[in-house]
Amino acid sequence: NKSYPVLYLLHGYGGRHSTWRNKNAHIIIQNLIYFEDVPEMIVVCPDCVVSADENARDENFYETIQYFDLAEKEIVDNLMPYIEDHFNVLTGRENTAIAGNSMGGRNSLAIGFRHQDKSVSPLPDERHSGGIPALIDELKLDSSQFEFLMLSVGKSDNVCGNVTYALHEYMTEHGINHVFYDVDGEHENKVWQNCLY
Repeated sequence: NKSYPVLYLLHGYGGRHSTWRNKNAHIIIQNLIYFEDVPEMIVVCPDCVVSADENARDENFYETIQYFDLAEKEIVDNLMPYIEDHFNVLTGRENTAIAGNSMGGRNSLAIGFRHQDKSVSPLPDERHSGGIPALIDELKLDSSQFEFLMLSVGKSDNVCGNVTYALHEYMTEHGINHVFYDVDGEHENKVWQNCLY
């Protein structure tokens, strides 16, 4: 008899649908509900390596990216309608958020900006170092539709930290309203857990 907002929580390179549970996302979110009055929500953790071949995730980094790039269509065209048809969820931008770490952050950003009618809040932790200019060129960077937009990164992240800082600077220069949150740490779970909280 109750409907819930939805958070789509995406894993990074080398991950799978269980990755965020292994990072204790369920405990972090329960603490937010109990102690910070965050609304109860449904959290959906898809497998973002979209391939019928389970071994696709074992290919090299650049080959695996092609499967990550399929996640946008899979999530928007198939997963979101399935969730809305099978669960008591609130729909629309004001009730839907997307977040992720590393490659999941890259995808969160792309999905959030490309599908502003569906997803109000892209909350990417980080973006991978490959392709930031191309992604920025493709996106219409208008944050006016978002209730909340956050970039976050570990201060010592040597995988994609400098790209996240560059994206923050780009958004600041172009008047794109966002929160930037950098925390102590590297490209690691404690950073992503902190940023999810």
